Amino acid sequence: MSYDGITTAAVVQEISTEILGGRISKINQPTPHEILLQIHRGKNHRLLLNAGSNAPRICLIENVPKNPLTAPNFCMLLRKHLQGGIITKIQQHKLDRVVQFDISTYDELGDPVVKTLSIEIMGKYSNIILFEGEDRKIIDSIKRITLDISRVRQVLPGSLYEILEDHKVNLLNQDLLPSALRDKSPAGTKIYKYLYMSYTGLSPLSSRMILYHGNLDPERTIGTLVDSDWQQLDDAFTWFRGLVRSGSFEPSLLYDLSGKSVSGFYVFPVAHLGGITKAFPTVSSLIEYYYGLNQSDDRLSQRRSNLRKALQTRISRLANKLTASRQALKESEDRNQYRVFGDLISANVHRIARGSKQIELENFYSETMEPITIPLDVKKTPWENAQSNYKKYSKLKKAHGLLEREIPQLEEELQYLNQVLETIDHVGEEDELDEIREELQRGGYLRILRTDAKKKSKRKPSQPLQYRTEEGLLVYVGRNNQQNDRLTLKEAGKSDYFLHAKGISGSHVILKTEGREPSESSIYDAAFLAAKYSSLKLEDSVPVDYTEKKNVYKAKGSKPGMVYYNDFKTIQVDLQDAKRSERLESTRQ
Repeated sequence: MSYDGITTAAVVQEISTEILGGRISKINQPTPHEILLQIHRGKNHRLLLNAGSNAPRICLIENVPKNPLTAPNFCMLLRKHLQGGIITKIQQHKLDRVVQFDISTYDELGDPVVKTLSIEIMGKYSNIILFEGEDRKIIDSIKRITLDISRVRQVLPGSLYEILEDHKVNLLNQDLLPSALRDKSPAGTKIYKYLYMSYTGLSPLSSRMILYHGNLDPERTIGTLVDSDWQQLDDAFTWFRGLVRSGSFEPSLLYDLSGKSVSGFYVFPVAHLGGITKAFPTVSSLIEYYYGLNQSDDRLSQRRSNLRKALQTRISRLANKLTASRQALKESEDRNQYRVFGDLISANVHRIARGSKQIELENFYSETMEPITIPLDVKKTPWENAQSNYKKYSKLKKAHGLLEREIPQLEEELQYLNQVLETIDHVGEEDELDEIREELQRGGYLRILRTDAKKKSKRKPSQPLQYRTEEGLLVYVGRNNQQNDRLTLKEAGKSDYFLHAKGISGSHVILKTEGREPSESSIYDAAFLAAKYSSLKLEDSVPVDYTEKKNVYKAKGSKPGMVYYNDFKTIQVDLQDAKRSERLESTRQ
C-alpha cells in the first residue's frame, strides 16, 4: 500500500500536535536505516524515522524496537548535535514525501543554533539528512550518496542540501483542476495515471479513490473524456482536495473479503478496493500496526535466508567432501594389487629392462599362475618401481583405515547440518534464530561476532511450540536443536512419548501422557506434528517412529539434537488430513 504525500501530510498534522515544542531526550538507531527519537512533551513520545528501501515512513510508535549494543556512527553524530534540542518546526515540503524538523540547540561554544533533520521517503532513494545554516550545509546523512551512486544529486558531509523538484502541481496551494491540465499529457494516458503524474502527493491509490467518487473508469484514457466527464473529474477532485485541506483524515486498515488477511491501509476509507475496513484512532497507530505485521516477518525472513545460505554452503562443501571420501575408499579397496605388483616385480627384477613401459609376469598368487600385465614408470629402475608399488599399497592401506573412521563422521555431520537447515524453516521468532546461530558458532560452522556473547547473556531461552490432542494431552514440538535437547533430555518424563519422522531430519516431538496410556488418536496427532515439522512436510505421507522417552539416548559427544532410540513402533501419517491439521492449529500456543 502506498505511503504517499497525503499520508505524509496526515502524519505531519498528527505529530505536530504531539511533539512540536518537545525536547529530544534520547536518540537510537535500531537498524542501519532507522532512527528513533524519544521526545518529551508532557510525556515521552517515540518518533520513528525509517529510510529503508522496503518500508520508509514516519510515525509515532508505542512498541520500542531492540537497539544494538553499540550505537552506529550516525546515531552518535545525531546525539552530539541534537540530543537535548527543542523541536521548533515541523514542515512538509509542498505535498511531497519530505519532512523537515527544525531543532533549536547549542553549538560547541554554547551559542544557540538551529539544525534541521530531514527525512525523504522515496523508496530505495529514501534518506535521513542532517544540515544546518542558511546555506543548508550537510553535516551527515544515514546514507551517503557519492558521484558513483548518483550523478544527479550527491549527499555528502560539507555539500549543500537541495531537494529535487518534481514540477508537479501542489493541490493544496494551487486551484488548478484536472481539466485545466489536459493539454499537458498525451491523449493515450490513463486517467488514474494522469492524476498522480500531474499532482504532487497523489498516488495510484488516491487517484483511483477520486475516480471512484466521480464514477469514472480509471482505465479510460484522457483522450476519450468529453466535457461532462471532465466536469465529473473536476468535481471529484475538488471533493478530495477539500478532505485533504480540512485534515479530515480517517485512518483505515483494509482486509480482504474473508476479514482475515490484511490488504493495505490508507488515511481515508478505501471502499473502491472492496474488502472490509477497520478504523484506527490515529494515523501513527495504523502505520505502526500495518508495518509491524510485515517488517518483523521481512526482517526474520532476511535473517533466515542469510543463515540458510551460509549453512547450505557448508552442507555443499561437506557433501562434496563425503563424495570424494567415498570414492577414495572405493579406490583404496583395490590396494592389494599394488602389493602384488611390488612382490612380482621384486621377484623378477633380472627380467625387467630399464625403460620398459610394462611387463607381463606370471602371478604366483593365482592358483593357475595366470599372467598379469604390470605398468612401469620408464624413469625408474625395476627396484624403484617395486618400491613405488609398495608405497602406494601402504598409503592406500593407511587411507582405508582413516576413511572408514572419517566417512561415518562426515555422514553424521551432514545429517546434523541438514537437521539444522530443516529447523530454520520452522523458526517463528528472532530469538530462536539466534539460538541456532549460536549452536552453529559453537560447532565452528559460523564466525563468532563481537556482540554475540553480550546478546546471549540478555536473552531468555526460546520455547517450543505447544499443541493439544483431541483428548486434551499436551504435545511439544522443538523448533531448533537446543529446544529439541531440552524437551527430550530434560523436560520429558520417562513415560512420555518421543516421536520423530523416520530416518530424516525433523523436530523432536514430545507427547505428555500425564502418567497414563495415551489413545491411538493422541499418538496419531503427535505423529502428524512430527511429520509436519520434518524435511518431508510437503509429501502426502510420512512414516513416524514413536517410543517412550525412556528408550531415547544421546551418545557422548554427539551433536545437539542428535539422539538414538530403540524399542519403537512406526506409524504412517497422512499429511493431506486437512481437518486434523486445522484442529491442531486451533490449539497451537
